[in-house]
Amino acid sequence: MSDNRIDPRYNLCGTGIFHRKNINKNGERYKKNREEDEKYVLNFTGSEARRVTKANVMTIPVVVHVVYNKPIENIPDEQIYNQMDELNKDFRKLNEDITSVPPVWSSVAADSRIEFKLACMDPEGNKTNGITRTKTDQKVFLIDDDPNTPEKIKISAEGGKDTWDSTRYLNIWVCNLGESLLGYAQFPRGDPSTDGVVINHWVFGANGSASSPDNPFGTAFNMGRTATHEIGHWLDCYHIWGDETMFDDPCSRDDNVADTPNQRGPNSGELTFPNFAEACTDTGPNGTMFMNFMDYSNDISMYMFTVGQVIRMHATLSGPRSSLLESDALVCYAEEARVTRAMRLSPMVFNGVDKMVPIVDKL
Repeated sequence: MSDNRIDPRYNLCGTGIFHRKNINKNGERYKKNREEDEKYVLNFTGSEARRVTKANVMTIPVVVHVVYNKPIENIPDEQIYNQMDELNKDFRKLNEDITSVPPVWSSVAADSRIEFKLACMDPEGNKTNGITRTKTDQKVFLIDDDPNTPEKIKISAEGGKDTWDSTRYLNIWVCNLGESLLGYAQFPRGDPSTDGVVINHWVFGANGSASSPDNPFGTAFNMGRTATHEIGHWLDCYHIWGDETMFDDPCSRDDNVADTPNQRGPNSGELTFPNFAEACTDTGPNGTMFMNFMDYSNDISMYMFTVGQVIRMHATLSGPRSSLLESDALVCYAEEARVTRAMRLSPMVFNGVDKMVPIVDKL
């Protein structure tokens, strides 16, 4: 089976396609960077890995770029806030359906101790709400693995929106990706000008266009889990089956995470435990972990990351994405008017002992 095969069944997530685009565009340099990162992640063990469950909560600054052609694509702020809430629940193991994790895997279901917050300072140091809006003539933004095709969603001159400094912000573009692609992400150490995550507006959050009766995906992906999945890639987690469907033996490789059972390909649909549809001979008696955020199950059927996946995320934030934890994008200053009001004293103040006294201007 050739390496450039693209099976339509696997195109809900375009990260693999975009990964190949980076390989085709940046060649040996990108492949070397990825190999170095993988070695770093796999060596992130021992005392460093054990500290994961006790780590301080890490907060990543986010900017959401809304790029729209039709009014429904210009998603409201409330839809963005909802998605941010869902992200933080999923990554902090606070999602209501975490109780659905089968007992056999409850010990490996993990709180990543990673949170996401909309930036309050833009790259020029100005106040922002962490949301940009761009009207475009582009009706749909498509991706392919051709290195000569520009990724228009991330280029203002092509009808998209330029990337904010990817060493300081997680860039999330929300747009129309068509009716078959949910989203895609860039793995660490790719081109800084294209770094970030792209999500179809139909599956961003749980309200707004995600809850529209016109949603071409129906209710399959309306809980905000596409962003959870794609940011998992951005933090260097692979699909749970390891993306080895391009090889002759789909069970020959995995996701380089010890606590996720091996499986031959992506699960899909609304599933119940146990499920063996994509099981390999070494998967084990409990079947596949279809409820993992890095699978392809419907949103209602995915609700956990594992300890091993979280270790990969922490390795990434201590290595290739460490600058985000030093970002000043969340250091926000009060508006001058608010500061002035806070500094303005009333004519009478407490003397610190027993009564109110008038202010005496000594100037």
